[in-house]
Amino acid sequence: MYEILDESLRRAEMNHNITYAILYECVKCIYTIHPKSDLLEKAAKCIGNFVLSPKINLKYLGLKALTYVVQQDPKLALQHQMTIIECLDHPDLIIKRETLELLFRITNDQNVTVIIEKMLDFLRISEDDHTTIDLVGKVAELAEKYAPDNEWFIDTMNTVFSLGGDLLQPDIPNSFLKLLSEGFDSVEEDKKLRLFAVNSYISLLQGDSSKLPQRFLQVICWVLGEYSHLREDLEPDVTVRLLAKLLDMKSSSSETKCWVLMAMTKLCPGGAALALVHNVSETYSSSLDTMLRQRAQELQILSQDSELQAKVLPRSASMEPVEVDSSLSFLDGFVSEALAAGAAPYKPPHQRQEELSRSKALNLEPYGLSLPISMSSCSITDRQSPTLLSISSGLSGDSTDVSHKGSSTVLKLDGVKRLWGRDGYLAQKEPTDEAPRIEAASPVRSANQLGDNNASNSQTPTPTPTPECDQEKQQLASSLFVGLASQSSVCLMGKSDPTFQRFRRKTKASGSSEQITNPLVLPSDGSDNLLYKNLLDSPDLDVSPPEQTPGLAAPNGSCDAEEESTDTDVKEIETPPIRDERVTAQASPHDDPDGSKDPSLTWHLPAELSALSHSNLTPLFSKQNLDVSACHVQKEDSVVLVVFISNCSDSFLQQIRLQVDSEELEVSCVSDCPSEELQSHSVAVCQYFLTVKRPSVDFDLFAAVSWQPPAGSPLTTQFSYRLSLTTFIRALRLSTEEYGAMWLAFSHDTKQNLTLIHDGQDPLAATLDVLKRKLQLHVVEVIGVEAIVACCLQQDQPCLMHCRMHAGMLAVWLRSPVPDLPDCLLYCCQRALQEL
Repeated sequence: MYEILDESLRRAEMNHNITYAILYECVKCIYTIHPKSDLLEKAAKCIGNFVLSPKINLKYLGLKALTYVVQQDPKLALQHQMTIIECLDHPDLIIKRETLELLFRITNDQNVTVIIEKMLDFLRISEDDHTTIDLVGKVAELAEKYAPDNEWFIDTMNTVFSLGGDLLQPDIPNSFLKLLSEGFDSVEEDKKLRLFAVNSYISLLQGDSSKLPQRFLQVICWVLGEYSHLREDLEPDVTVRLLAKLLDMKSSSSETKCWVLMAMTKLCPGGAALALVHNVSETYSSSLDTMLRQRAQELQILSQDSELQAKVLPRSASMEPVEVDSSLSFLDGFVSEALAAGAAPYKPPHQRQEELSRSKALNLEPYGLSLPISMSSCSITDRQSPTLLSISSGLSGDSTDVSHKGSSTVLKLDGVKRLWGRDGYLAQKEPTDEAPRIEAASPVRSANQLGDNNASNSQTPTPTPTPECDQEKQQLASSLFVGLASQSSVCLMGKSDPTFQRFRRKTKASGSSEQITNPLVLPSDGSDNLLYKNLLDSPDLDVSPPEQTPGLAAPNGSCDAEEESTDTDVKEIETPPIRDERVTAQASPHDDPDGSKDPSLTWHLPAELSALSHSNLTPLFSKQNLDVSACHVQKEDSVVLVVFISNCSDSFLQQIRLQVDSEELEVSCVSDCPSEELQSHSVAVCQYFLTVKRPSVDFDLFAAVSWQPPAGSPLTTQFSYRLSLTTFIRALRLSTEEYGAMWLAFSHDTKQNLTLIHDGQDPLAATLDVLKRKLQLHVVEVIGVEAIVACCLQQDQPCLMHCRMHAGMLAVWLRSPVPDLPDCLLYCCQRALQEL
């Protein structure tokens, strides 16, 4: 397949629309099959030519191809940021809609607010029902998956219900109500979300509610009926009066009125509003609508009996799982009576489908001709079989048409112009007197050619953007594409499931009562899954030792650069026959060494490590008088993980074993813990050298410790320890000439715009100072508004960065021989500047 696709891309140089269709299908195929690097480069170039084309049709094709492949190769979207921003303001609605589809594919928890704002702006001007249905579904999905807070989620869903109107698919409001009903893992978060929804809907009903869609009114009724009691200062009488106003609106449908009556039934207040409830129930008890009449009678009966109302509609009923008898066993008696009366037995759908297909099967028996055929009228010559003749010629009788008298079945090509040959399409010379033709699509050209001819070939010329416009687009691009460089490779046509989700539904299965969930433990960054290639072998590079690098703490101090992203995650598993226990814990990112559980543990650091900078001591777990803590020490060419195992009991512990492993780091044991026994009130120190195998924004170390207590079964505990990429970054000291030679030799790069820091001094110098302090970068040289910076992970993993101030932003260009390192370092730079 590789050769065929390569040949198709190479030979598709013709100025015809069918060529572009073939190129598009080739690109989709290349990104679907097992990847090949040179084919991916050619496909990316083809997509770039499409996107940069001034022709609307080719631009649409490029956006569609980019949408197809962007989740497998997010760098393609980063390369065309400004083009995508311009497409958001394109006058063609189809181009704008396809751009929103592309943004939907690259949404994450950092850019969700900006992307959803763009989608809602498009919905406000869209008049196409299909587009509205599609976009409101996407907005609802993104809002539930990446919502930053409760208020934003409720406001966004309110806008979705208002703009979607009655075109909303039923699953959108159903999913929203189910989310409110089931709640999340936090009771406090559940209450905050429901209370904010109640406040929002009370405000809407107090205003002009006549323009609200019916589905939105139904959602409001359900929420107020279930959770209006959470607002302590809101009397049920007030809510009932607001709901009763909906019954008087002419636009309210019978279904909406049923929802209103059901909500009033759940509230059933006494006092002043009781007379209003009776009037409403009497009014609709005689309605011709069966459902409306039933709801009115329920309201009338339950409003007069508070005890019965509490039994039928308890307040906590919405959080209880509904038991459904899927077999419908309560109908068995009726089925037996019907069968005894001669009714046909029930047939499952698949059986009915088989019988239906069998009745519609092809009839293979030959059909007889309904009209007589006169064989004498058929001219049979040259001993040809009559079956080769057209039946229509026999039915024509004595027709004298020339087409009926020929007996040859060979195609007649006289006068037909030959357009295709063995080598493909045959170029034809256009006649001068030909009628005016429709303008053909322009050929796919390189980005330079497209840029040169943009003014003359563009169908929709755009005015030259002003500097203010440019700056706004740069800021919008930095908001839309934030977090994309380190996004993980996911399924080609789907969304990434392991991403962090704000609203995580509560699981139905009952978990262990001792389970503790810490919401601060974030999943590993997506860049852990980037492809890893060969490293550059450069043994002559000079790496400054960590103790000489500005920004690192003094000996026995704390490392601020790494503390902010050092997490721990612990779970305990007791081996059979002891019951299973799991505990999750996390160290505070700014723990003080003196505030740890046992400050004296730092005295146990080996002499060769005590003079180096180390992180705060992080308690990992405490179980059965066994405490485990850890810290990491920065050396010149590696990082040392130090694990302290403390026996706090009066008896010794036996068979202590510790195993540490990581996918991205190479772990080398320096000194293991004693395997025989650990004396009472003593500490065992284990050391592990850590070196980077594959760059990542965060590195997870997975460890398991097992021991034998004096009495009982052996115990095993698993825990994890997270390190940031900044822990392994070292300043790389180079001259400008060495920097230039290395820059030309490196092939893996990425570009992005970063925010400048304005604190009264030179913005470039202030920004470089922050990056130098937090990421341990080395500034090689600063010339005017440009600067060159160098760093490395190890001797053979350097990374170079070129910085330039442009339009109020810092344009950075990173290069490295390691494929993943530029993206990971770029993410660290963004995080360092955002944390100020």
